[in-house]
Amino acid sequence: MGSELTRILCVDDAKMDQNLIRKCLSDDFELSFADNGEIALAILSEFQPQIILLDMCMPALDGLETCREIRQNQDYNDVPILFISSMSKAEDRLAAYRAGADDYLCKPIVEDELKIKIEKILNVKAERLALNENSKRATEAALTAMTGAAELGFIVTLLRESFACQQLDELGEKVFGTLSCYSLDGSLMLKFDGKTHFFPKDSPLSEKEKQALVKAPASGRIFEYHDIAIFTTPTVSLLIRHMPADAEKSGRLRDHLAILVEGVEARLAGLENEYKRAVEKQLLEQSIELTHGCLEELKQGHHQQRIETAKILSDTAEDMEELFIRLGLDESQETALLELIILAEQKTQDVFEKSNKLQQQFEEIEQHLNSLLENKTH
Repeated sequence: MGSELTRILCVDDAKMDQNLIRKCLSDDFELSFADNGEIALAILSEFQPQIILLDMCMPALDGLETCREIRQNQDYNDVPILFISSMSKAEDRLAAYRAGADDYLCKPIVEDELKIKIEKILNVKAERLALNENSKRATEAALTAMTGAAELGFIVTLLRESFACQQLDELGEKVFGTLSCYSLDGSLMLKFDGKTHFFPKDSPLSEKEKQALVKAPASGRIFEYHDIAIFTTPTVSLLIRHMPADAEKSGRLRDHLAILVEGVEARLAGLENEYKRAVEKQLLEQSIELTHGCLEELKQGHHQQRIETAKILSDTAEDMEELFIRLGLDESQETALLELIILAEQKTQDVFEKSNKLQQQFEEIEQHLNSLLENKTH
């Protein structure tokens, strides 16, 4: 037995039976005796028995009524009760069980049988306590799991809704909406496009808090100081001003908030890519517009040059014909001059053909830029 003996209350008006029980159990148990049910009920709170041995027939208050009274007492209704009685009929035993007895032993008392009965009662009680404790732990574990699942659900909701966020302000609002679900208060820093942005926008942060958010990534993924915790990634810092004092809840929240900042970082990277694509698209559109303008100018200039060149050649031919008449050139001289004009016209045509090829190259460039723009859009 342990250093603290199991307390047994013996309720029996027969002194001989009391002495026998004392002789049998006093070495292993702490005993107290009552001559009837009234005395037993009066000393319950003082002695606080762990087992009750109860006689059936007693003056003042018999065993059955005493048993019923004990079972109605919330403080002692789970104390094992063993009836010890000379009444051995089946109906007597059944009456005892109906009153709330755990077991029944007939007199005369046999020492070994009494010890075995008590040992059995103690084993059953120990098993019941173990089952209750296991049930309690299982219930607590289930509640913790359900709580954790609900808390994790807030993060899942944030991650799902963050994909619809197209602006930093929207993403910041989603983060603080999630913090409110946890009954937490804090501040947020996001690094985007080479700039640092602080939230919430409607409650300006102190310089000290801004510095803490900026420097936190150098201290590791999670930095804690008293009830302050900062969760970081290279582009996200989340400061929680008052973490819960409960260690278990605080531990769960640390895990959830670490996932939160990683999810926000992923969406932030997506926004960064979308922003860069938008900038590239804008530059590409500007390049296409500039190329198209140059191409139109080239076409118009090319067309105008052909008109002007054709007119110059035509005027030159007319001037030559008049010059031939005035100069009185012979046929061979006229032919030689005309051949020079024809050669000049051919060379001019070659220049225009090169211009056409250059114009075609510009058109191909424009088509290629349009194709790039279409890919950026999709």
